[in-house]
Amino acid sequence: PQPLSGECLTCPSGSSTNNWTKSTTCTSCDAGSFSVDVSNVCPLCSIGKYSSSGAVVCSDCSPGFIAPGRGATSCMACSAGTFTTDSGSSNCSSCLPGEYQASTGQSHCDLCEAGKYSGALSTVCSFCVIGKTSSIGSDLCQLADASYYFETQELNSVAHCPSNAECLGGLFLPLPHKGYWVDHSDEEYVADIYKCSRSSCKGGSRNQSNVGH
Repeated sequence: PQPLSGECLTCPSGSSTNNWTKSTTCTSCDAGSFSVDVSNVCPLCSIGKYSSSGAVVCSDCSPGFIAPGRGATSCMACSAGTFTTDSGSSNCSSCLPGEYQASTGQSHCDLCEAGKYSGALSTVCSFCVIGKTSSIGSDLCQLADASYYFETQELNSVAHCPSNAECLGGLFLPLPHKGYWVDHSDEEYVADIYKCSRSSCKGGSRNQSNVGH
């Protein structure tokens, strides 16, 4: 600024001057910095914020975007498989197991559909193998499909439903049809369906589960 009557003019917000060099001009703050009122320097924007040149204030990064360091001139989009919910964030969070996010710059992760699963940081959910399924938002396939059952309580492998029985899927064991019976006291024999020698066999009960049987 040009002095008037021996007085110095102040620089407007968004600019600065170095008094020690007897500057006659004001310099706009660089992108990534700002100034308010009279200033000899333009401070850098703090983490989670950014600015363009000549800024009087730094702006918060929008949800889904971050500024991990000071002096940012723009915000970085969270990568696929990550997100951030809040404005002014400096880091992205990973999608949890059972969730996924296929796009960048997102403020949330979506739950995997039933019949699919995922681990942390996933960009897509994977289909369960044949014979297994899952509930919404699962990280593992720990339910049997209809017409299948889990052979052990560890829920590792599934098998086709044996003859003369009904398999409802989930954690249900094979349910013998009327006129047949099965020994559920020993998991080794849950697939052995026996024909009754008398007419008193009423078939299986729908509350027989593979958990704790």
